[in-house]
Amino acid sequence: MKPVSVSPLADLCARAVQLVRQPPRFAKFVVVGCVNAVVSYSTFGLALFLTHADNLSVVISWCVGIAFNFFSTGRLVFGNRDLSRAGPFVLSYAVCMGVNLALINALHVVGLGGLIAQAICLPVVVVVSYVINSRLVFRPDRTTRGEQGGAV
Repeated sequence: MKPVSVSPLADLCARAVQLVRQPPRFAKFVVVGCVNAVVSYSTFGLALFLTHADNLSVVISWCVGIAFNFFSTGRLVFGNRDLSRAGPFVLSYAVCMGVNLALINALHVVGLGGLIAQAICLPVVVVVSYVINSRLVFRPDRTTRGEQGGAV
């Protein structure tokens, strides 16, 4: 029986330990995530330049990046081309966007500008995204559990 977690932070720490045990998939996630981040951060910068509104720019960059990220992450990291996972993927991104918005607003309170605050937010959001995607969105079913590395 799986032990019950006392907090989301404990879950995140336990998942970080598991990442060390399966670095190939996490390494793919990081590399693909870097490409995704360039797309999202560039979109954020452009939106910020055009709108001068941090929160709106975050929402725009996340919306533009979701389709690109679904296909790149699903196919290249988790070896999954199942379009039925798109709904859970979009929901996972909504959660991550909420985390992103909370963090960027907290960083504004301490006086950081939009571009620097978003750069600080990205690593946190990457870890949250990996945990959600690997555990919920692209989790292999019982018939494919032995193939967790994912095919390209």
